[in-house]
Amino acid sequence: MKSRFWMMAWAAWMVVPGVAQLIHPSEGRLEFRDAATHDALVEKAAAARSTPVASAPPVVVSSEGETKELFRPEGLLARSEMLHLGHFATLVPKRAVLHIPECRRRFVGLEHGMRLIHWSEFLVRNRGWIRTMEVTRAQAEGLKPLDPKVVENFKDCSEVIVATYQGGPISVLPLKEPKAPAITQVEEGNTKP
Repeated sequence: MKSRFWMMAWAAWMVVPGVAQLIHPSEGRLEFRDAATHDALVEKAAAARSTPVASAPPVVVSSEGETKELFRPEGLLARSEMLHLGHFATLVPKRAVLHIPECRRRFVGLEHGMRLIHWSEFLVRNRGWIRTMEVTRAQAEGLKPLDPKVVENFKDCSEVIVATYQGGPISVLPLKEPKAPAITQVEEGNTKP
């Protein structure tokens, strides 16, 4: 056992200088650097977190080319509706809630002291009073209408109905009316829009 230890120690003593020669053959020694300080690590992390979008100048929106105002996007709460029960709440996009019966109106909105949880977890906990309705992307964009029979059945439902797309809540925009094609008048061979 002792001989094996001494043999390993002798091999390490012989090999380490050889490795150092391979790494820095001109110097013949290993180069040691100082450890990074906390401030250096914080600066490096901040530089890694900066994105081109974050460092871009603010977008200026002009109306009529005269006045210029800074574009300020709405916050997450302004674009969402809150559903809650007990101490738990979740966010869904505005227009995702298709039907709220009168008896469930108290479950919509923000109250103090709520713990925000993910939609899927909230749905599992509150399956008794929330029903989902899967919509297509075209329906969510307002290109195709929702089935009128299903919408008619909302009136008799005592559950909150939330529109979902692939399992997640999605806004359903109002139906877009198709634009009428431009009518042209034909007068003596000329066309006018």
